[in-house]
Order: sequence, then structure tokens, then C-alpha cells
Amino acid sequence: MKVIATWIAKGGVGKSTLAGNLSYYLRERGRVLIIDADPQGNTSGWLYPNAFDWELTDIMKRKVGVGQAILPIRPNLDMIGTFAIGGELKEWSETKLPNQPFAFHELRDELEAAGYDFVIFDMSPGTSNLERAILAIADEVIPIVRPEYFSIDGLEVFEDTLENVRRDLRSKAVAPRLVVNGINMSFLVHRSYYDSLKEFSYDIYTIGQTTKATEAQIAHQFLAEYDPSNKVLDEYNRLAKVV
Repeated sequence: MKVIATWIAKGGVGKSTLAGNLSYYLRERGRVLIIDADPQGNTSGWLYPNAFDWELTDIMKRKVGVGQAILPIRPNLDMIGTFAIGGELKEWSETKLPNQPFAFHELRDELEAAGYDFVIFDMSPGTSNLERAILAIADEVIPIVRPEYFSIDGLEVFEDTLENVRRDLRSKAVAPRLVVNGINMSFLVHRSYYDSLKEFSYDIYTIGQTTKATEAQIAHQFLAEYDPSNKVLDEYNRLAKVV
């Protein structure tokens, strides 16, 4: 089983969009679980618009087992959700997680026993105990940025945080790939920022500008379902073949 986290310490760059659309293509390689580990619950609202009974926090608090909280999304693709309203993930991570340092390690073991080939964590942009605990169990972390100045700053914070997690929590997570979201190479400023990003040591994947990704989320669909001919899909598919 491989654990993948989509994360960077900056909001609004498309972490949830990346996690969701990547999971759609990973189904071709095995059984996939996407975990909404963002207290805002955006991925849950996108991919599972109906009410559900149990959230990620309920598993972490040992109120229910993994099997009870699984939400089937598509063939070969399940989700563990987080309540956007009334959710307890933020409070639990701030008050209880420090005393349960191996809580996510135990979750990883349960998911591997359940037979998943890929687990994708959609994370919030913080650097709190919650994010660090997830990074500690990840095999690969995929940072995502937009072609703008503050995203480059965010990438430097990403590298520093990941290095600290590797040292402090003995994480073996690697981050060989970078996703640049919403890029338009016809814009000089975008090309300039892209050139700056090439100075980092990443294999870069570029997701072009498209309004269809947001429309797909409103329709509670994956982009490949909503707009199968969209040009950006090739890059999601290319990424899914190598992670």
C-alpha cells in the first residue's frame, strides 16, 4: 500500500482538486481510498453530497472501525469523510492527538489490512500536529502551487516542514514531484514563475487553466466525468501512472 498526501502550507492552490482527480485515475492501478483530512470538509462535500454518519475523527477516537466509516464513491474508489459543519477533527487534533502520537500509524495499518493499494490524504494548509502526523506516515507528499510569488514562498516552507518531520518523526516521505496548477504559458508572468520553479529539484506536472474543474465539483463529479475531453486530464493521468 502506498500513502500519498497532497499538501502545502498555502490555501487556495487546488490540493483537494488534485487529490480527487488523481484518485480517479489511480483506480486503474488498484483499490483506492481518499481521506478528507481537512477540517473544512471540502472533498467530502464534493464527492459525497449526501449525509453520512461517521467522519475521520470517529475512527481516530475509536468510536467506530474503518469499515463503518467507509463511503463508496466509484468502483474501486472509497472515501473517509470529514464533517464540514459540526466536525471534530480540528479539536481532536489539537487536544488528543499529542497524546496519541501513533494514531495515524495505527490507521495506516488498518487500511493496509483492509486491502487498499493507494490511500490519498487531502490535507489542510496548516503545519499543526494534524498535518505533521499525516506527513509522518506518508510515502510520498505531492506539493501543489499556483504560478504566483507567494506559492514559491510556500514551497520553501513545504521543504523546511517536510525536512523537520523527517528528522523529528522519522518519516520516510519523499517529494520528487511538484504540481503547478492553473498555469497559462501564454502569460509572461506565468512563464517567469514556471522558470523559477524549475530551479527546485522536482519533476514538474502542469495543470492548465480550466473553469470546468470547479463546475465538476459543483456537479459532484470528477473532471473526467464532467468534461472527458478536457486537455488537463492528460496530466492527471500521467501523474497517476508514476506515483
